[in-house]
Amino acid sequence: MADEGAVLAPTCEEMAQDLRSERERLSSSIEHLQDVHAMLSSITHAGEALVAGGDRNGPPVGI
Repeated sequence: MADEGAVLAPTCEEMAQDLRSERERLSSSIEHLQDVHAMLSSITHAGEALVAGGDRNGPPVGI
């Protein structure tokens, strides 16, 4: 790596490719985690609404 002032820069193409590959891997992981996070938020919000309001046909699930 070369110090280019405010940023570091790769000094060879192999390192640059490795860094690009790692960035893509991280991006994919982030997208997956965001999808899982959204799904869990949806599930927990639905559960909170059920518990808070009760089921009109009986007690909340799990009771």
